[in-house]
Amino acid sequence: AYDFIKRKITTITIIAIIISIATPQIDRMKDQAVLTQTIQSLKIIDDTIHTVEQTTGTVKILTLSLTKGKLEIIPLLDKIQYTLENSRVKFSEINKTIKQGDLYYTTTEQGKRFHVTLEIHYNNTLNLTFSGENNRNVTIQGGAPVLLHIKNVGDNKIGEKSHIDLSLG
Repeated sequence: AYDFIKRKITTITIIAIIISIATPQIDRMKDQAVLTQTIQSLKIIDDTIHTVEQTTGTVKILTLSLTKGKLEIIPLLDKIQYTLENSRVKFSEINKTIKQGDLYYTTTEQGKRFHVTLEIHYNNTLNLTFSGENNRNVTIQGGAPVLLHIKNVGDNKIGEKSHIDLSLG
């Protein structure tokens, strides 16, 4: 009976060691997948905004679903920002902003973990508002999918930045 109990304890100890080694790697792979999917989503949002920008009155609706992190629409700065905190993924060089296409990536350290920020800046090209307001930020976090309405308001004069209004439906 003693040998049986000893073997069971040894087996349980081995399983615990394997789980403790595998779990960080699994978490890293999950975060990498979330970031890859979010980059694709941000590119779709950006492409849709540029499509809507072409014709006054155009409205497009996108379905957004976040599993982790938060997406912020910041009209006062004319930008859209996604943040993933407490990640095991060192997504880019620490404390250095990298520009790839219209996306900006920044990774900062938080102890042994990382804080990853992905941004799209429209401050030089568009007047971004949320539900008609320039000073109201909105945060979308994980949970149920939401509908993002993207509209070219068309109230800008020739030579002015296009007015793109975002809202949730």
